[in-house]
Amino acid sequence: MMTEGGENLWSLSKQEIFAKFSTSERGLAPLDVQERTAKYGLNRLTPKPPPPLWRIYLRQFQNSLILVLLAAVGLILVVWLFERQSADLTEAGLILAIILTITLVGCWLEAKAQRTLQALLKVLAPTAVVIRDGRQVQISAEQ
Repeated sequence: MMTEGGENLWSLSKQEIFAKFSTSERGLAPLDVQERTAKYGLNRLTPKPPPPLWRIYLRQFQNSLILVLLAAVGLILVVWLFERQSADLTEAGLILAIILTITLVGCWLEAKAQRTLQALLKVLAPTAVVIRDGRQVQISAEQ
């Protein structure tokens, strides 16, 4: 981690760290905490919105099995252009049905996993152990 001045925090002494962040071994006083929260806000990351369903569906086509099946459909259609046999179109249609099924199931599973992850993140409340007025206390990580 680096400071705004480009210094590596890991290379600084404990006293230099205390001076840089205006604190001490006793930690922060409640008034300091309030002032810093008012100045910098809560320690919170803005969550990245989940991808839309159409993007999840298109991502299914990055699977190598799907790409191989699509290439097979392409080859079957090229052969059909020269031979005009209806069996070729039937095979292409079956493979396309398999691709559609695989991608829809994959999309449904991934969307369900996204919803489950979002629900878990709402339930979990991360905490941090800090020193305040010389005492070690456990607080919400947002504070």
